[in-house]
Amino acid sequence: MAMKDEGEERRYWGERLAGAPGVLEIPTDRPRSTGGSPRREVERAVFSGILRRGVERAARREGTDAMAALLAGLQGCCAGIRGRRM
Repeated sequence: MAMKDEGEERRYWGERLAGAPGVLEIPTDRPRSTGGSPRREVERAVFSGILRRGVERAARREGTDAMAALLAGLQGCCAGIRGRRM
């Protein structure tokens, strides 16, 4: 679904998430603090020019940005590892 503007997208998600719990109580691999941490971990990656241009072209073709294209590719790889079709 293509959104016309940010306000429309906010309304859409507001309706979809109405009544959803604020915090999900799910098991984690280690205890987490209740407050936000000022320290965030950052993982940097350097891509070759040809790979970067290919990702940018694919993203433009699909009407999205490079980060979304990379995440979709990662999802596809993970699905393949688990033996699932997307």
